[in-house]
Amino acid sequence: MPLAVEMCSILTTTSNAVTSAVHDRMPVILDPDSYDLWLDPGMRDVKAASGLLKPHDAWLMGRYPISTRINHVANDDEELPVTRVGGWPEGIPVGLLAG
Repeated sequence: MPLAVEMCSILTTTSNAVTSAVHDRMPVILDPDSYDLWLDPGMRDVKAASGLLKPHDAWLMGRYPISTRINHVANDDEELPVTRVGGWPEGIPVGLLAG
């Protein structure tokens, strides 16, 4: 019996106004209205699928400084994703919120 392989891909696109200060690329964030189209196994329209791979609306996003603990794989605990730091000092990683 063949083994099942679980895998995923993160598709990226050009950055928007929120993410461009951090990186020139960002993950594709689908609008909820596009979920059914994206997940339709019978969808064969390449142009329609490609049209979904665009930067997320910057007005629906925010950013905030997070702890540099994110840079170390040993720091794998429940507190890590929500650890925020005050201010915007140079070199502090940025967490992103999308709605």
